[in-house]
Amino acid sequence: ATKEVIIRISMTGWLAIVILGLVGFVGAWAESSWVKTWLLAGLLWMALKVSLLPERRNRRTWWWFIWPGTDSTAFFRGTATRSTNDWIAGVGNLSIGVGLCRWGDVGAGNSPLISARMEMAAIVLLPHFGLFRILAGLFRQAGMEARPIMDFPLLAASLSDFWGNRWNRGFNVPARRHLFLPMAREHGVVVATMIVFGVSGLLHEIVISVVAGSGFGMPTIYFLIQGAGVLLERKIASPWCKRLVAVAVVLLPVGLLFHSPFINNVMLPFVSAVKGIPWT
Repeated sequence: ATKEVIIRISMTGWLAIVILGLVGFVGAWAESSWVKTWLLAGLLWMALKVSLLPERRNRRTWWWFIWPGTDSTAFFRGTATRSTNDWIAGVGNLSIGVGLCRWGDVGAGNSPLISARMEMAAIVLLPHFGLFRILAGLFRQAGMEARPIMDFPLLAASLSDFWGNRWNRGFNVPARRHLFLPMAREHGVVVATMIVFGVSGLLHEIVISVVAGSGFGMPTIYFLIQGAGVLLERKIASPWCKRLVAVAVVLLPVGLLFHSPFINNVMLPFVSAVKGIPWT
């Protein structure tokens, strides 16, 4: 039995490595910058999904690759918690996202940069807050615990609550279990926190700076600022001050994350490509 588990883990690991290898191939092959961004993000996500497959598979394995989340413990073993919030929030965010696409398309001729930023907001809203939220409702209705990728981040009580619980659970759940907790036990919370945010920065470098061909280091600096903010906010007692600090730390340096080369070389071509689609 022990040998069988080792083989399964080894095969899963090799498959994840092969997928990661494709990241370099796509980076050299894809000509369109925004197509390259989506392909690279998809490959990195697939490698993560494969690496998180449990040792024992069951009938939910195929559904695991349809669900974009990465909380394998909840998905394979959890009992579904049904909620109408999934449907209401999903449909509402889809509507807002479509509106931003339309607004960005109309204003593209007058202000391309503002239009690109609207399209970026729509890109986040449509899948992460809209489609994935509705998909979570469908999975929960079927009895599988698919926790929403985004959990009302505007309600975050602090910076640590924002990054650790509410924003992009597709990254923070496995990062906490497989990176932060082991590193914290070995090297302490401060080192573990900065390493997790540093890794997040490097992943964003791949899909932002590498694709844009410039702006290297800026996304990593942004996430290191977030890590420092998470550590410093522990000295703040006031709940309202924590919320204000969270807003300031997330938004003020956001230009480091979505820097000008990414806007000009990736998002503006994307706006040009989608503005002819009827529903935008």
